[in-house]
Amino acid sequence: MTTTIIDVKTHSIITTVPVGNTSLDPLGEGLVVSANGKDVLVVNFGGNSISATNTSTHSVVATVPVGVNPFFVTLSPDGKFAYVVNREDPLIPSFISVIDTKTYSVIATVPVGRDPRFAAITPDGKHVFISNAEDNTVSVIDTKTYSCSATIPVGVRPFNIIISPDGKYVYVVNIGSPSVSIIDVKTQFVIGTVAVSTSPSSISITPNGKLIYVVTFDVISVIDTKTYSVIATIPVINTPSNLAISPNGDLVYVIGVDIDDLGALSVINIKTQFVIAAVRVGVNPVDITITHDGKIAYVVNEGDDQNPSTTTVIDLKTHSVIATISNPISSGTVSISPDGKLAYILERIS
Repeated sequence: MTTTIIDVKTHSIITTVPVGNTSLDPLGEGLVVSANGKDVLVVNFGGNSISATNTSTHSVVATVPVGVNPFFVTLSPDGKFAYVVNREDPLIPSFISVIDTKTYSVIATVPVGRDPRFAAITPDGKHVFISNAEDNTVSVIDTKTYSCSATIPVGVRPFNIIISPDGKYVYVVNIGSPSVSIIDVKTQFVIGTVAVSTSPSSISITPNGKLIYVVTFDVISVIDTKTYSVIATIPVINTPSNLAISPNGDLVYVIGVDIDDLGALSVINIKTQFVIAAVRVGVNPVDITITHDGKIAYVVNEGDDQNPSTTTVIDLKTHSVIATISNPISSGTVSISPDGKLAYILERIS
């Protein structure tokens, strides 16, 4: 498998870097860029390891063995530690691998629940929250002791998980009982549950922490974080798959498949909660990211048997396509380097 590196200024491929086997799930975060921009960490789902690629030489500098079927990786706020979610066998408890990013060695393994999926770290780096899909719980890891300090019951099949910008609340998407559980970070108790539309998956929060946008089977549910209530249900493309919020918090960008079974991007005005524009992208869009200055969006299109994988580059001022990049093979996750100069796209197993 490979990681494709794109020059954001020219929208051209610089190189591709061979790594290990990557995740089958487009919602899995198989790639993360270090805070200093020097390394890119890639989950090798089939290889039970993490690959670290140097961003200057574009070469793999370390391969770190972790648990079975690593699914997700995230970094501590200071970039010193990586936390890897290992799915293992969904029927037995699994664990989180903690990696020192200076030595690229595993320094701790922390037991969690069954079928862990996603992890979110508080801004102060003191706690990691992990959703356990099979147990209907969230595990809390104390990063000082590398131990599970709490197990919190939530809804059915918790999936994606995020933390508010001020670090006070955790929001957990429950796929099996369409809802979002709200956890108080200080007390580590659920303080609210908000019902949303069918089959919720992706979730994102505005920079000011006031609104949450949840991707469901056919609409976007908007939650007010002050009242814990859905204040809008926004029809978008026929089957939305993912979303991103602009850095200034004015617009939401939703990707998915429209009524013609083609890829599309819907643009939502946060003030009015209405779709104000639509942009045609490639076939089966699976991920979207926005450059730090809010000017450009990269949409990764997985493609299908008749259409190759591509990356659609969109000017967010004019909401128009300015480039289409041919990906080497079926691709999924996309991330932007801290300096905004490079985009990294992770290939997926087909």
